[in-house]
Amino acid sequence: MDITSGAKLYAKRFIPLESDPPVLNDLMYGLGVSGHLALTDVWSIDDPLQLSTISRPVYALILVLPTCEEYERHRQSIPGSSTNTEDSEGEEIIWIQQTIDMACGLYAILHATCNSATSNFIIPNSLLSKLVASSNSEREALLESSTDLEEIYRKAALRGYTAPPPPEEEVDLHYVCFIKSSNGSIYEMDGDANGPIKTDVVLGDDQDLLESTALECALHSSPWSPSTAVAPALDKCQLIEEERTPYYDPKRFYPTCLGEILNDRYQIATKLGYGTDSTVWLARDLHQLRWSADRYVAVKINAADRTGKKVAETELCNMQLISKSNPWHKGRNFVRTSLDSFTLSGPYNEHICLVFEPLREPL
Repeated sequence: MDITSGAKLYAKRFIPLESDPPVLNDLMYGLGVSGHLALTDVWSIDDPLQLSTISRPVYALILVLPTCEEYERHRQSIPGSSTNTEDSEGEEIIWIQQTIDMACGLYAILHATCNSATSNFIIPNSLLSKLVASSNSEREALLESSTDLEEIYRKAALRGYTAPPPPEEEVDLHYVCFIKSSNGSIYEMDGDANGPIKTDVVLGDDQDLLESTALECALHSSPWSPSTAVAPALDKCQLIEEERTPYYDPKRFYPTCLGEILNDRYQIATKLGYGTDSTVWLARDLHQLRWSADRYVAVKINAADRTGKKVAETELCNMQLISKSNPWHKGRNFVRTSLDSFTLSGPYNEHICLVFEPLREPL
């Protein structure tokens, strides 16, 4: 019996997996991976301190993300590198089409464990070893018909802390796996896509999936290309915006350019406003997942002299104090706090920058 989910037909349906390392590890070990490997939580891919607590090397990275129109368009718009176990460059990868509904967590684990160095940890004569030794068409049939897989999966899925949803209920979360292939290329592996998606990232032998270059290129949004538009020249004799403020000195302000990327994260889109001690810019956050909708922030770049620095330090201190206050206070949602802060090196001095949610247009 085929099961219809959305516009796709599946051979059968499993219980969705809870995103919890003990549950996922139970399934992985049951499939035939030795205890030398383990899945662990990664709470942030942007926090260096948090990433430093993760044991290395990392052989695969599994993301759990909400299903959304942007991601659906992303995976359907890319044809995939190959549906075979060997791509056009002779690189061996194993990608398995998902034919079991609600089992994207299973397929993420299969992709994580059957490729590159992780395959060295597969126990002989296990279900995984049989899967790796099979052809593409045989793999799908093996997974669909295996009663051992059903039992291994059922035991792991029922171990979760939350009750499984009813069989007919759709779950709006999806598992996607990223792997490092034998030649260092990073692939996006989604059994519901059209095939393995080869990214532009190639890692060295001593690099893994948590390298900053891997995360930025494989997961984060790509910067805009430089604009080829030619803007009309301004009259240098005519003062504009902050140049007309009292005691203006160009050495105090950072010379921001459109398209410039600040702090390896925020790409300047346009100018929002200015004052005697700062300028404010709309910027695109490049740390958004590349298939997500663009996210914009307001970046306040403070002046670099003693007055501007003191104002910025005071504002930053106040923001940090507010952020630590009672999150349940009735007025908390009416007080804007900073999302991020960093220091920017300018031609003459350093500038303290504060990042906020953008509000409305200037009045």
